[in-house]
Amino acid sequence: LRVNLDIAKLIYCSWINQDKEIPETIARNSTIPEELGRNEYLFSDKTGTLTQNFMIFKKLFCLDKQFSADDVQAALSFDNYKGPSNDPTKSSSKVIKRDNNIVLQDMITGLAICHNVTPIVNQDGSRDFQASSPDEIALVKYAESLGIILEERDPSSCVLSYPNNVKHRYEILGNFPFSSKTKRMGIIVRQLETQKIIFYLKGAEVKLEKKVCPEYSPIIKEAAELLALDGLRTLVIAQKELSENDYSKWLQEHTEAKLSMMDREKKVQKTIKTLEKNMLLLGITGVEDKLQENVAQAVDSLKSAGIRVWMLTGDKVETAKCIAISSGIKSKSERFHVLQNLKDDREIIDCALKEAEKGAERCILVIDGAVSYTHLRAHETSLHLVCRLLLEKKNIK
Repeated sequence: LRVNLDIAKLIYCSWINQDKEIPETIARNSTIPEELGRNEYLFSDKTGTLTQNFMIFKKLFCLDKQFSADDVQAALSFDNYKGPSNDPTKSSSKVIKRDNNIVLQDMITGLAICHNVTPIVNQDGSRDFQASSPDEIALVKYAESLGIILEERDPSSCVLSYPNNVKHRYEILGNFPFSSKTKRMGIIVRQLETQKIIFYLKGAEVKLEKKVCPEYSPIIKEAAELLALDGLRTLVIAQKELSENDYSKWLQEHTEAKLSMMDREKKVQKTIKTLEKNMLLLGITGVEDKLQENVAQAVDSLKSAGIRVWMLTGDKVETAKCIAISSGIKSKSERFHVLQNLKDDREIIDCALKEAEKGAERCILVIDGAVSYTHLRAHETSLHLVCRLLLEKKNIK
């Protein structure tokens, strides 16, 4: 019997090596087929695993109007456009009013400027882009589809070409890259034709809703929820014009912070935050991350084999639920049980987990970051309940 088992393992390994559907796969150990059969749980990242990490621009909210990717071209005109504008007028109700076309112009310009994308010309004359994030490339390509072409970009300047055959040159005065901690990026530029200094800021809605003028916060929340329901990744972009005096004062403080020997990073971030106040909202973008080919069939096969699948993502809960449905993690007969925005109360968390445990056989458990990090780490009983849901139930996700 032992000899037969060893021969079977070698045959299975040979089949794995020769399987054309998983090219370049090598079974380096004869126990791999046996170990694969023991797997009961699969924890998968969303971006780049369930999805292709290939972004496509889908929707745009410009103040109170929603546009699909194709609708923007008809609503946008760059005739007589001289560069970013920052002269809102106030109505009698003291709410900032801006011309929709001007805001749309400024937003597309902001998408073409506020990034760390570098255009590259290949040997055959074709153009390509280099960037650390596919989100930024998707936004720059979308701006290019509307006629705003990123002609040149280096650490100190960039050149944009507009549909009206006019080129605008921008000097980059400051660049604050995106990080997982800040969840936003900013850039200060001077338009050389008008000498205007503009500060652009883009990032997650949870961060920027506190940076814009108060009257824009409800717009951001509503737009982000609607885009998340479509399974789209959201990004908010805002701008603010700086006077020469304001910029000179800020630059002095920022330089002193960078030269500080104590708490340098903290002081630098503090100076940047002084700029991030009363920003003018330009819009909210929705970008789709395409699913991997046949991912739904793969997940369904795993579930049929009795393997419980967990998806890890940094997206909003609504977006995560949409991806769970489209990727096959949730079937039509199952329901979502969401643990979200729970108060820091041990009894409330335990009751919510026990309720999920009752219907765990046909339940998809969704736990947001605040609950998983803050509450479960602090309350041992709550953590034990989640572990029980993980280990004892057959169809919990």
